Amino acid sequence: MAKPNGGTKSMIKYWNNPFWSGTQNSFAWSVYLPGDDGTLANDWRVSLLVDPPEQETLDKLPPVYIQINTKDVLRDEGEMYAQRLKAAGKLIEFTEYDTYHVGGVPGLDRGGP
Repeated sequence: MAKPNGGTKSMIKYWNNPFWSGTQNSFAWSVYLPGDDGTLANDWRVSLLVDPPEQETLDKLPPVYIQINTKDVLRDEGEMYAQRLKAAGKLIEFTEYDTYHVGGVPGLDRGGP
């Protein structure tokens, strides 16, 4: 969840995704930002896709691994964030699986730790 209010092509295309739907995503943001009038959604501390102020740049982050899934409402957000990190020299690895939201990653044991 990188961008409050969605609006990306993958959010629209996979709105009814059986593992994580657009409705569930909207609900999660409403819990995270209760009562927000839209102002917080454009704050760099909330959205990973909003540029931070100069003193809080992406180059302060540790190296990052990002995984996205092709049939995921959050796919485009993950790809946009990966592009930002890559431009800042912070992206170590970027992987895309041809599956739905986290439920169908090849080799992932859904039983938990």
